[in-house]
Amino acid sequence: MKRSICIMAITMCCVASLFAQGSMNAYNYSRTDIKGTARYMGMGGAFGALGGDISTLSQNPAGIGVYRSNEIVTTLGIAGISAETKTSVNVNNNLTKFVFDNVGIIGTFNTGKDLGIVSYNFGFAYNRRNSYDQTYRVQYSNLRSSVTNYIADKSFGIRENDLAGADVQSGDAYDINGLPWLSILGYESLLMSPQENPEGGYYDDSYEGLFGAKATGSGSLYVRERGRTNEYTFNFGGNVSNVVYFGIGLGIMDLDYEMISSHDENLFNTSGFVPKKEKIEEPDKYEIYNYPITASNFSLWNRLKTEGTGFNVKLGLIARVTDYWRLGLAFHTPTYYSMSDYYMASVDNAYTYVNTNVNETLSERDVTDSPEGRYDYSLVTPWKFMASTAFIIGKKGIVSFDYEYTAYDKMSLSETDGLEMNDVNDDISSYFKAGHTFRVGGEYRITPQLSARLGYANQLSPMKVSTGDALNIAGMAPHYTLDRGTQYYTCGLGYRFGIFYADMAYIHKNAKSDVLAFSPIPSTGLTSEVATLHAKNNSFILTLGFKF
Repeated sequence: MKRSICIMAITMCCVASLFAQGSMNAYNYSRTDIKGTARYMGMGGAFGALGGDISTLSQNPAGIGVYRSNEIVTTLGIAGISAETKTSVNVNNNLTKFVFDNVGIIGTFNTGKDLGIVSYNFGFAYNRRNSYDQTYRVQYSNLRSSVTNYIADKSFGIRENDLAGADVQSGDAYDINGLPWLSILGYESLLMSPQENPEGGYYDDSYEGLFGAKATGSGSLYVRERGRTNEYTFNFGGNVSNVVYFGIGLGIMDLDYEMISSHDENLFNTSGFVPKKEKIEEPDKYEIYNYPITASNFSLWNRLKTEGTGFNVKLGLIARVTDYWRLGLAFHTPTYYSMSDYYMASVDNAYTYVNTNVNETLSERDVTDSPEGRYDYSLVTPWKFMASTAFIIGKKGIVSFDYEYTAYDKMSLSETDGLEMNDVNDDISSYFKAGHTFRVGGEYRITPQLSARLGYANQLSPMKVSTGDALNIAGMAPHYTLDRGTQYYTCGLGYRFGIFYADMAYIHKNAKSDVLAFSPIPSTGLTSEVATLHAKNNSFILTLGFKF
């Protein structure tokens, strides 16, 4: 009776875990990078109390009220992206790409008054809020466990007949609602086998992976991410007596993300077996024999593509307290996304087994594919609050400071029919806390035309989860990363000539994460060796503007 209750509870957990990875995906899709014009980036993005820059339409919309003339502006550049992973083996990957971060137009309508409403401003801008482009590889020279054991452990309580599709008329296990597709794929590709019952035969709801007590092996994880989050923002603002500037913005978000990964393992002295149908002496009679697998060289390949559209509203104020001191406040509502995930996986398994009937060692290779799945859902990203201050030093310099509070623990996901994903949202509350970002920047006018800039920003990680915590990872890609913080070091130059201007900036972005090939296995606590991912992005950008 106790065993039945345990099986029922674990089966329910397996079904619930279908969507549990949404907590990590929600964070991935909610993060925003520090991106903008060369002037904005040269000062580390610390522009919340300054305004007068197209990037502030996505930061503090009151920045539009500071404009005194019409403007057209665009930013482009080149980025060198490197990723170093460290385990017992260090691996480097490099990528170079063209970047196009923004384009926009501002229209200013002056009232001719010195008091009251001095001007109304309208603006439209395209700003890139995040870029997902990254490639990294992790090498594991001496495995402590295997992703096959992770799959087997997560499949406990699921009947073998269901995994085999025997209870479905079509014979396809993927047609059974609620079964984890990774468990079905692991069963079909021989990455796991029913566990032997000491009293004879095999359990029909308990499984073992290939990495038994005597197993050894090595492995690797390759991940290629690409995509972006773009914002198209429509802003309105104004200038009140050259003292208070206000703005409101509507942001339309467009998200496109793709991840391709390959988890490879080369195992020896493995556990598990391959079932073979052998003809016996009687005509048209067959017997199923379970032949032990002794070695396996397999690759688990995954593809995930996510598309989403959403909207948000931003409110902002800037106050000129004195001629030398400004304050800024901004509030961003959550972005309300409609999302679609498209996913599939494949296993290429080259294995060796022993035909115990004739004591013969044989080798085979099977490629097993899942169908392509689709899942539609809604995502609500965190709300944000920003406070800023800036000091104008005569006619020569500016020093600016920004603080940003992001309520990551308030993210939420729901079904398309509005039903909340309570398990996922509980995970969000458990795994995340509020995020804090600090930005500081300075500008010095060398000549009336030439300015130099410096900036620094620090995005602190909002994650409370550690590498030892056993997470419910859903979908078919078991790997994940844990953010450990991001820093930016920036500098730049700007030159004004008449109604035209050109700004240049260099940005060094330094992000650290922990990479796990799979979550710690609940029954053993074992996982892959934790890798440190050190991602660096060195960008050179150019902004060209025209004021009229």
